[in-house]
Amino acid sequence: MIIGESKLNINKFIGRIKVDASKTKSNVKIKVTDRIIYQDYEVFNIEVINNAMQVVQLDNLQEAGNIYIQDEKGIDYIWVNNEYMDEELTINEGLNASIAIKFNKQYNPSSKVVKIVFSKIIVDNSKTVESEIYI
Repeated sequence: MIIGESKLNINKFIGRIKVDASKTKSNVKIKVTDRIIYQDYEVFNIEVINNAMQVVQLDNLQEAGNIYIQDEKGIDYIWVNNEYMDEELTINEGLNASIAIKFNKQYNPSSKVVKIVFSKIIVDNSKTVESEIYI
């Protein structure tokens, strides 16, 4: 909302960017649909389509840094994994899920995010794969 020359910022909201990027690996498709930018963090909305005949887990929540975004200078911004439960990151075989992933990245108009990385996707409780999606 603009009042005269001043701008009113609700909940430190900066803006929304539509993204249409996806990658399929081990029969698991991860699609980034959009980014919501706030002053103190960013949220990436993703869709996961599990065409594998096994359960897929995007992260096991055992350590930080398995899911991150990276800017053009190679700086990584890790996700806020303490806000999620195992069930939210687990997709059963043949199902789809929509997940909003929050990242610790303060707004900086000169910093451009170029990719989102899922470094330890777990397929059927054993096999680990990595997926990088360029946005």
